Amino acid sequence: MGLGYSTRTLGTGSSSRYESFHYDTLTSGQTGQQIFLDSTHFQYVYGAYQSTYLSLDASLIFRTKPAARWSIYGGIGINVGMAFNSFLNVSYHDEQYASSGNYDQSNWTHEEERVNQKTHVASTVYIPMGLDFRIGKKSLFMNRLHLFAEARPSMTITSIPSLKTQLTPNITSSLGLRIVW
Repeated sequence: MGLGYSTRTLGTGSSSRYESFHYDTLTSGQTGQQIFLDSTHFQYVYGAYQSTYLSLDASLIFRTKPAARWSIYGGIGINVGMAFNSFLNVSYHDEQYASSGNYDQSNWTHEEERVNQKTHVASTVYIPMGLDFRIGKKSLFMNRLHLFAEARPSMTITSIPSLKTQLTPNITSSLGLRIVW
């Protein structure tokens, strides 16, 4: 069992629009030479939803030969958390560019907005599986230290009040040092 604290980006999204066209043609009355005046318009919107989580984690682990130096383990676990300090960051970018033979003009704007969100819950069901190596054989202290490599395929259910409930598959991995008391 454990208690967790983390900051997560739950989702990101973006959209862009690009448009380029001739907006005018200048023709010389003396030579007949044409100069095209071009315009380009680019718009971009990006959003990221972020939250800080406080969660409770519990897992049931089964090991092959727990007293051996090497062991393989697997099991099932659940993590239930409450999100607070949730917000949506939105960035807007708009750029207009006009050009001709000797003349260029550019105009752009960039805005950012932070929209605070309500508290929500998230639950994750996962399958911890890994390889464990006991560092010591003779010393009592070193015998309690374990190096491990773990993978966790998981499925997270996130229920955000202003959005629909989201089901997200994931795989996380970790390397670490564990102390057995």
